[in-house]
Amino acid sequence: MSTDSPNAEPPVLSPPPLPAPQSSDTNPASTEPAPRNKKRWLPLVIILAVLLVVMPVLGIIAAIAIPAIKGAAEVKKSLQEQPIPVASPAPEKAKMVESPVAPEPEKAPEAIPAVEAVSPPETNVAERPVAVDLPQEVEEVEVNESTITRGPLALKTDAPVWAESTERKELQEFLAKLWQLEKLADDPFYELGEMILAQNVDRAGPLDQASKLALFILPRKLREYPHLGCGALTIMSPNDRGVVLREIESLVPGLNDPLLTLQIAALKADHSNDTFHIRDTLDALESALASGAADQLSDGVLYHLLSERFLYRIPEIAPDNYLNIVVSSNSIPQWLKDYKTGEVLWQKMRKDYLAKRFDEDDEMEVEKAHRFITEKLAASWKANPNHPAAAALMMEVIQEHQGTEIDDIRMWFDRATEARADYGPAYRTYMKVLTDSGVKKETPGIDFGRACTAANLDNAVVAMVLVNAHQSQSVKSEKPGAEYWSTLSPEEVEELDALFMNLDSMKNLVHDGVSEKFTAAIAWYLMGEKEKSAQQLKALNGRFDTEVLRSFPMQPIETAQFEEFLKQES
Repeated sequence: MSTDSPNAEPPVLSPPPLPAPQSSDTNPASTEPAPRNKKRWLPLVIILAVLLVVMPVLGIIAAIAIPAIKGAAEVKKSLQEQPIPVASPAPEKAKMVESPVAPEPEKAPEAIPAVEAVSPPETNVAERPVAVDLPQEVEEVEVNESTITRGPLALKTDAPVWAESTERKELQEFLAKLWQLEKLADDPFYELGEMILAQNVDRAGPLDQASKLALFILPRKLREYPHLGCGALTIMSPNDRGVVLREIESLVPGLNDPLLTLQIAALKADHSNDTFHIRDTLDALESALASGAADQLSDGVLYHLLSERFLYRIPEIAPDNYLNIVVSSNSIPQWLKDYKTGEVLWQKMRKDYLAKRFDEDDEMEVEKAHRFITEKLAASWKANPNHPAAAALMMEVIQEHQGTEIDDIRMWFDRATEARADYGPAYRTYMKVLTDSGVKKETPGIDFGRACTAANLDNAVVAMVLVNAHQSQSVKSEKPGAEYWSTLSPEEVEELDALFMNLDSMKNLVHDGVSEKFTAAIAWYLMGEKEKSAQQLKALNGRFDTEVLRSFPMQPIETAQFEEFLKQES
């Protein structure tokens, strides 16, 4: 067949014949169909490759998602078919707090398991009657007028101070044993444990760089030292605190440790303030006391566990339930039961009654409750005169409620300081009594503050009474802020300068003295000593106590001006 014939067009329209096998060098045109076939199959090859990669991933996602969706639907269906009974224990217990914060749904699974060695209580804590009756009579304590000393500050020379008291040593020994510090003797965490112990007992001593590093690594050691982890929570950041608390809580079921369970429950209740965790803390307290965990503890350690260390605000939030557990326990001595009864009922009375106007019947009830409280506190002091708490609280109760003669309050001040020379609450209350009695600038309260500073008790709480006296007097003179502080005499300014300069060497500084030093910075600013104030703020390195600023008596414009000064200097 000739390839140059004019009739060649019809064969082009018909299916092309299969080409005969030829070598590429004899017919170059025979290689053209191959490239066209590769281009046509290339997209299909790419799509298949993508599917081979994507399909397994989609399969894994489907394997996880489909059961989850089905499970959620089944849970929802079961909840709809089986509603929660109205008489379940949780709603009943929730009644014990007047204005509770609703518990978050995700917190419900975090319930702390009950201690296995103790059977759960038969009735709800909130339903139990309070084991305290106001008509109960207590033997009156005789007042010996000869014990009243005169002068602004007449301390007994043989009175112990907190740094040397038996109670402090017992608390140190208890925490050291609880945190297993003896096992840390050859461990890098030993120094951290010692510093946390100082923070918890003395409230003094900043963390050095090595201790900060050990604190960062501590969560890895929680399985060995869970109680030390709880002790470290007070100096951790909020984010770290939550992580550590959850880790320790996961260990509780296997440890069967009543005190650890109580501490975790109290920490969660303190941060959340909801009824779920409050109820959990009360149950943990009852279980810990019933288990015998507190039977071998000294009175001073029990005082701290029930008041300051484990329970925080529980006595204030749920007073009736708390008192019922404490008063009915065989592990707590009678003097401490009487003190806690007087303390908790006093807080409750102030909350329920003192903010109201009373009619004649209300006044009778208040007088009856007040008499019962004072009898309980007096009985507590009589049973244990070596502890200052009952005597110091008695000063506040009789002064705020009935304005008793100053000699009566001075008698209780002497009793408190005879038990412990540097007991801060006694000094603050007595300063308030003296300041309220003065009408001029040189008041007995400021004289008393000077005597507290001159006593050299090496205790910041006592030394700062002089500043508290000036604050109270500035309010009384209706000149809060610079109008009062800038008019102090050179001698008064010198007294305050010496006090502020000596803060670093004192004990009982709250959080490394942040509150006291920030107070000093504000006072220096108001006295016109802005350079000293700026230096103090720089030394604090960004650590400020906003509560101090809110409570310091100043004019609103002065507060705003100091806040601006604070921003500039920090």
